[in-house]
Amino acid sequence: LGIDTGHDRLNLAITDFRGDFVSSEYKIPYTYTNNKDCFQALLDKINTFVDQTGISRDRILKACMTVGGRVNHKEGKAHNYFTCLDLPLAEALTQGLGIDTCIDNDTRCMTYGEWLKGCCKGYRDVVFVNVSWGLGIGIIINGKMYLGKSGFSGEMGHVHIYNNGIICHCGKTGCMETEASGSALQRHITHKLADGAVSLLSNRPDPTAELSLQDILEAIKHEDVLGIESLQQMATELGNNLAGIINIFNPEMLVIGGDLSVTGDNLVQPIRMGINRFSLNMVSEDSIIATSTLTDKAGVTGACLLARHRVIEPL
Repeated sequence: LGIDTGHDRLNLAITDFRGDFVSSEYKIPYTYTNNKDCFQALLDKINTFVDQTGISRDRILKACMTVGGRVNHKEGKAHNYFTCLDLPLAEALTQGLGIDTCIDNDTRCMTYGEWLKGCCKGYRDVVFVNVSWGLGIGIIINGKMYLGKSGFSGEMGHVHIYNNGIICHCGKTGCMETEASGSALQRHITHKLADGAVSLLSNRPDPTAELSLQDILEAIKHEDVLGIESLQQMATELGNNLAGIINIFNPEMLVIGGDLSVTGDNLVQPIRMGINRFSLNMVSEDSIIATSTLTDKAGVTGACLLARHRVIEPL
C-alpha cells in the first residue's frame, strides 16, 4: 500500500509484488493541519480506500507513506509532520490502519519510483528534483539511494541562497525554495494580481480566496500569459541553482519531477538555460536533463515500491 501526501491532495495505491497497480485513487482532497482530528481524517480516507478495494488487510504485507520534510525512516519519526501525536508517526499509522506501515521522505519516494519504473530506470547516478510546493532532491549514487546519516539528505530547498528577508516555512530566511518552488510561484503571482496584472486567475469563482498551486497549474494549462511568464522566471532561477548540483554530482541524469513537472517545456527549458549558464560545460554535457515520466504518480509509485523493499530487506 502506497500513501502519497501532498500539499492539498492524497494519492493512494495498492500494487502486487511485481510493482503493478491493482487499485488506485488520485487527488483525494486533503489539507494537512497538525492536530489529532486531521490525523484521524487521514486514517479514515485510507481505511475507506482499502475497504473499497475488497482486498483483505492480511494480504497487504506493508504500507509506506510519503512525508514532506525531515524523516528518520529507521525510527519511523517525522520531525515536522503530525508532531502532535503521542507515538512515532509510523507506529501511529500501523495502529490506525491495521497494516505494518513505514514512512519516508516524499522526494526520496518519488526518486525511487522514477528510478525503478520511470525515465531513469537502469541509470546508476541520478539526481531527481522535486519541484512542488517546496523543493527537494533525491540522490542515487552508484545504483543506491543516498540517505545520509539519519535519512535527511536532499534538503536542497533549505540551502541559504538569497538575502531576500523572506522567512521560509523551516523558520530560516533566504532559503532556495523562497524563490524557486511552487510556494514562491504562488507568492509572486498573488502579488502581481494584487498590483492589477491581467490573468485568467483574476476570473476565479472567488477571487478573494487564497490562490492555490492547482489554480496556477490549471491557468498555465490554458496558456495564461501571467502564469507562464512567472513560471519561466522561477524556473530560470531554479536552473541557476541546479547548475551547482550538476557540478557537484556530475550525474548521468537530472530528472525534473514534482507537481510543476506537468507544465513540461515551460518549466524544463528555462531550467536548462539556467544550468547551461552557470554549470561547467564539460560536466553538464555528461548529464541528460529529463522530465519525470511518472509525473504526479511518482510519489505513490515509489511508496509502494519502498514498502515492497522493506518487506524484502527490513531495517
